[in-house]
Amino acid sequence: MKSKISRATSLILIALSTLLLTISLYIKFKFGDGKIEQLLYSLKYAEGTNTKIIIDSFLFCLPIFIIVTIIIIIPIINFKKIITFKISIKKLKITFSTFYIKHYFIYSVIVSLILFTYVSYSIGLLAYIKKCHTSSTIYEKKYINPNDVKLEFPTKKRNLIYIYLESLESTYINANINDENVNLIPNLERIALENINFSNTNTLGGAKTLYGTDWTIAATVAQTAGIPLKLTIDGNKYDHYNHFLPGVISLGDILAKNGYKQYYMIGSNSKFAGRNIYFTEHGKYDILDYDWAKENKLISKEYKENWGYEDKKLFEFAKGKLREISKNTEPFNFTILTADTHAPDGYLDSSCKEKYEYQYANVIECNDKMVSSFIDWIKKQNFYENTTIVVIGDHITMQGDIIPYINENNRTIFNAFINSNISTSNNKNRIFTSLDIFPTTVASLGIKIEGDK
Repeated sequence: MKSKISRATSLILIALSTLLLTISLYIKFKFGDGKIEQLLYSLKYAEGTNTKIIIDSFLFCLPIFIIVTIIIIIPIINFKKIITFKISIKKLKITFSTFYIKHYFIYSVIVSLILFTYVSYSIGLLAYIKKCHTSSTIYEKKYINPNDVKLEFPTKKRNLIYIYLESLESTYINANINDENVNLIPNLERIALENINFSNTNTLGGAKTLYGTDWTIAATVAQTAGIPLKLTIDGNKYDHYNHFLPGVISLGDILAKNGYKQYYMIGSNSKFAGRNIYFTEHGKYDILDYDWAKENKLISKEYKENWGYEDKKLFEFAKGKLREISKNTEPFNFTILTADTHAPDGYLDSSCKEKYEYQYANVIECNDKMVSSFIDWIKKQNFYENTTIVVIGDHITMQGDIIPYINENNRTIFNAFINSNISTSNNKNRIFTSLDIFPTTVASLGIKIEGDK
């Protein structure tokens, strides 16, 4: 009886450790440097996840899980020495028999520890646990509460159109496709250089990525509230279903307090990662997501493409909503988030050209045209004169196989500030992060910040 329990426990231990291994391999191959904190966050608040990713992960993980599990458990299966080979060389007798480990529980523990060590290193599990138990004085020493700073708005408040571009890097201006240097975002490069682009170099560049700012909701919090997003081990300390960072003052809070009407438009389910809660609690945004589009009959109830609906439709719906809200008297903040360039592999719209064998390059190039076309449309509208546009990547891409195509040593987040109320000549050769975008956006609206920070 003890033997059966020991063997069952061994098999379960191996199965669990192999499952963790396959998940870590999927993250590594499909999402590059994806880490445990992002995985835990996404699993905890997974409603609205792209079903394509779920299917893709299952198809990737299942065969690896089966093969690796079989290979590992072979040594603890007793074949009763059915297969035996004998070789006699004169008086020397050599016997080969199936490898059989009696102490399979010890074996399973050793194998599991080896796999767990690899997984921990691969997705940063031990580093995450260490960070959760490490104290920091960053807020006491560096953070300035917006409530403690005087903000002076201009007499005529400016509108804001904030465009989050999924996984958009400045790095794409110099990609290596088929041994040829290619600019995958020529239109966005032009827009950035014609307006204000904050850069870490003396040419087109962008923001560096910090820990806790490198996936979409974390990047959103970083860019609008100036803090990294942290997920604690104790879930009771992070009541995300009811509240989202209730003590934080964000861009949305500031603008709502000063009479702005705010909107958040996305082509996916806003419940994913709790985005609906963040934007409703911090600025009372109207949520215009995938479900909203169905309710307003912009798409049919059965329609589902990519995360919900594709970016081509997103920009068309945004035009319609901007025409509507621009007729109102109050200033507006219209925020949208694209999704076609989301890893893995992105979504190649039917209107896109398949110019390169590498699909993700086609997706980036096509999205560049869509975004620039949308910005050109905004510039022709009557409300543009009193509107600032922020075009910015949310984080560097998680596309796992992109490294051979880009300069991995200089990856930064794209940004362009269009029609800003103020100008600057101090926008090159600066080291900055997503956290700095929050006060920069406030300043671009002509809002004077006491102490400039």
